[in-house]
Amino acid sequence: MLLEGDLGKIPESALGPIQTIFNQTTRLGRLINNMLDISKIEAGNGDEFILSMVHIATFLREIRDDFLSLALEKSIDLVWEIDIDDNLELKIHVDRFKQAIINLIANAIKFTPIQ
Repeated sequence: MLLEGDLGKIPESALGPIQTIFNQTTRLGRLINNMLDISKIEAGNGDEFILSMVHIATFLREIRDDFLSLALEKSIDLVWEIDIDDNLELKIHVDRFKQAIINLIANAIKFTPIQ
């Protein structure tokens, strides 16, 4: 809604942070769903494990982009060298794999000393 311009024109400088907020809100929703999934598993009702084919290079770039503004705020150069064929697809559990990569990047930023 906001990103589509339904509430008026958004300055270019605000688009990145707004996109990050949207992505992180979506991520928070997934985390809540994960907690609910754990409750289902503990109750014996959650044996569903869905794997999906994804273009892994695009998938990883999208995750990286979510962290660019955070790294910039902390004066950290987020160097990300992806030498993966853009057509390479992997069958993964999207939410679980994404959460693992997010945790790695978030911890790297969190524990990188400010220069």
